[in-house]
Amino acid sequence: MSNRIIAIIPARIDSSRFPAKMIADETGKPLIQYAWEVAEQSTAVIDVYIATDSEEIADVVRGFGGKVIMTGEHPNGTCRIAEAVRDVDCDVVVNMQGDEPELDPTVIDATVSILGDSAMATAACALQEFTQIYP
Repeated sequence: MSNRIIAIIPARIDSSRFPAKMIADETGKPLIQYAWEVAEQSTAVIDVYIATDSEEIADVVRGFGGKVIMTGEHPNGTCRIAEAVRDVDCDVVVNMQGDEPELDPTVIDATVSILGDSAMATAACALQEFTQIYP
């Protein structure tokens, strides 16, 4: 595939259940950095951007060497990405979630490789058996 493929990770500071979750760094680095590192390891993706309206997030991202696209406020990540890609030269946009630090980069590569002429693709896996923890 010869398309110019980028990944964009939408990030907001005002998470309803865990405010400032993207820049929480209890493990030694901010949560958003883990997602950025996963995208950077993808062989299909040539550029990774964090799209945010938060200067606080932008400062953290720049601090670890990430690229930032500043956006306005948006109700969801999809709208934030739509604004972010307006002036970016690309053929395919990978919508990465900033709170999936353990995603295997090969999942990104596999999803991009099956895209073909489709307008979109979503990575999915079979539902794992649920074992009840509590009696």
